[in-house]
This record gives sequence, structure tokens and C-alpha cells, in this order.
Amino acid sequence: MPAMRAASAAFAAALLWATCGQAQVAEKTAVDVAFSVTDPHYTNEFTDPDLAILQAHAAAVVATVFDRRFPFLEFRADKPSDYTLTVRLARAEGDGSSASTEFGFHFALSGPDVPEGSQSYLKFRDKSRYLDPIGSVDALAAEIEASLTQLNGAKIISDLLSHVPIAEDGAFQGGDLSVWIINRDRVRLCMTADSHLDVMTAFPVAQVGRVHARFATQVMAVDPGGATGTNIVAKAASTADPDMIRELRAATPVDVKVERVFVIEHVPNCPQQPQDAPADSFLTAQSNP
Repeated sequence: MPAMRAASAAFAAALLWATCGQAQVAEKTAVDVAFSVTDPHYTNEFTDPDLAILQAHAAAVVATVFDRRFPFLEFRADKPSDYTLTVRLARAEGDGSSASTEFGFHFALSGPDVPEGSQSYLKFRDKSRYLDPIGSVDALAAEIEASLTQLNGAKIISDLLSHVPIAEDGAFQGGDLSVWIINRDRVRLCMTADSHLDVMTAFPVAQVGRVHARFATQVMAVDPGGATGTNIVAKAASTADPDMIRELRAATPVDVKVERVFVIEHVPNCPQQPQDAPADSFLTAQSNP
């Protein structure tokens, strides 16, 4: 029991230390959504104005569905941002042939430091439905929205969203505790413990100089913070390089800089009625299940 109380106090102290010294960021990272339909199988069924309406409607639908499924980012179809998610409704094989085939959503992500070829795919209509009526703009948009409910969230994160940072600062508390603390002012990231993050961290290494390493971490505690934001405490995951962890622990905290934070696995939790909770009582509850 004394050890549990000590761990709880250490967590609370680390969180207080980090949130006092960090820059506060008031917005989620935005991802612009663009939707296109270019295959004649669909475009021949609509006038140009109706096609433009369909694409705008579908972009808004994708943004809404992604906003709900991946609440650690902000998806919007109304204005450009640094990151863009492009969705094409096209043939599964990606060619322009007129043969009967499956159609699906081809997702592609672009933005700063996003690896070239970051793509994913979701089936829309299989080959057996090739001759089915296309329907009206509203009917097709509704079918697109229904299809997006079949998203494999883990695959979308792995293929695409793990390349978009949810934060560009944070803090590292070394010593026996050795945790990262990410604070987002006025932002609710809707994640629970057991989510996984990659944290890009810069720190000095003796006889080497300053290094930039991406650490795999597991979220230990999340304080939703009510309207004030989200505080995340994460520890190094079992897959993290133990030698790099030792070097990081040896660095003084002021020489360690958290550069970017990425979601690798998201365990969601978005309560409809957020409750304000002091950080110390929340961390006490996490340490004493």
C-alpha cells in the first residue's frame, strides 16, 4: 500500500510539473478531406453540377465519420490544412478499364513528413453489384456514409493517421518514474489507458551529440480534465530500445525536448458528459484499481 501511494504521488507530481512548464496548444491537428469520383461508371450518371454536389457532400460525410471514429484529430472539408486526406471512389484495381469489377474507397494521406505512398483501401461495392443502379446524389451519398461504418479503425491508424502528430510538445520526467506527459489545453482526445503513442524525442547522448528518436510508449493514465483539456501519462512500451531508454534517463530534463506525438493504437473513450476531476485524485484512482 505505501508503494501504491508513492506511485500515485509520483504520477501527480510529474503531471503537475509538466503542465506548469509546457506550452498549451488549444486545437487538434486538422486534416482536410477531399473526395473525388472520376470513373465514367459513376460520372456518366450525373451532370457536372450534381457531381460537384456529390463530391462535396461525400467529403463532408467522410470528415464527420472520421471525426467520430478518430477524435484525437480534427477532420474537416471546409478549408485547407497542412494535412490532406484524399478519398477516391474508384475501381479496386485502380485502372480505367470498363470491365465489371469491384469499386472502393482509395484513401491517401499527404502532409509534412508523411511517407510517400501512405494509402489505405475500403470496399464500397463488390463485383456482383456492378450493374446495380447508381441512384440519386442523396442516395449515393447515404450509401457512401453507410459503407464508411465498416472502416477498420486500427488499419486506418496504421496506414495513415499514425503519421499525423496529435501534439508537438510535451515533457519527459526521468528517474525511476521515467514517463512522458502530454498536455492538451482545451482539447479532449477521447482515449483511455492502453492506447499506444509514438513520441519523437530529442536528447543528448554522451560522445554522440543530440539525437532524435521515436519511442514506442503505452498510455498509463489519461485525465480527461473536463473542459480544461487532456493530460496523458505514458511509459516506454516493451518494444522500446532499452539502450535508448537508459540514455534518455541519463539526460537532464531541461535538455530533453518532446517534438511530436503520434497515435499508434487508440482505445477510445468519449463520455458525453465530461466531468472535471483534479489530477491528483484521478491518478490516485488509476494507481489503486
